[in-house]
Amino acid sequence: MAASNPQYQNSSVHDSISSIFNPGFVVDGLLPDLEIVSPDGVHFYVHTRQLLASSSNIFGASSSMRCTDTEAALDALIKYGLSIAQLAAPARPLYELVRSYAPYYPIEAYALATHYRLEDLAVTISAHLLAYDVTRLSDELTVKMGPVYFARLVNLQRSRITALRNIVLRPPVMHPATPTCNADNQRELSRAWAFANAEIVWNVLPSEHLITHDYRGPTAFATPQNLTTGHRYLDVCAGIGILAICHVR
Repeated sequence: MAASNPQYQNSSVHDSISSIFNPGFVVDGLLPDLEIVSPDGVHFYVHTRQLLASSSNIFGASSSMRCTDTEAALDALIKYGLSIAQLAAPARPLYELVRSYAPYYPIEAYALATHYRLEDLAVTISAHLLAYDVTRLSDELTVKMGPVYFARLVNLQRSRITALRNIVLRPPVMHPATPTCNADNQRELSRAWAFANAEIVWNVLPSEHLITHDYRGPTAFATPQNLTTGHRYLDVCAGIGILAICHVR
């Protein structure tokens, strides 16, 4: 089975055309952008976006598609004076193609996008690099992405750790003494909070989205029930997608 772009099809071809998937087949107001020809000569006009949405692995792209092929095509486009930035704008086919590499080849896709200064693509792909160990980055890829985008990748990971540290290392706010939680209770809770969250900050990775940590201290009053008196028991940093939960027992 072969595939081609409908606008480049040879008008002299007289093979049969699918009665449903024909050149006028409209989905979401869009005409087909891909022509697939079966071995028996039947032409199917389909939509790339619909096909990609139906497959869990981009129809085997993880084993057959590589960024190097796309890079060669991009170099050819530049050679003939075409604007990569315009062709790879969000929602354009080239943008979707490079973005499709991200789940399988995240660092290669990021280097490809940054090499051609495709900002929107680089930002989108970087979400797949939160767990990437930058110490494994090859010299070749480092040079390809350049110092600016390499620094941005490193700073992305560091900023997530810093944001979490700024959240969880703040002790619970003190409140007026109550019959069930006096000043001594609150100071003990603050110590338990500090011990528990120090371990969280030490062990957390930039890719963590849900952090659960158990701290079993000697105190009996530092419990979730007493924390309902006004202490901050759960803190959410929605801006960077981190949910930190500390169970104090």
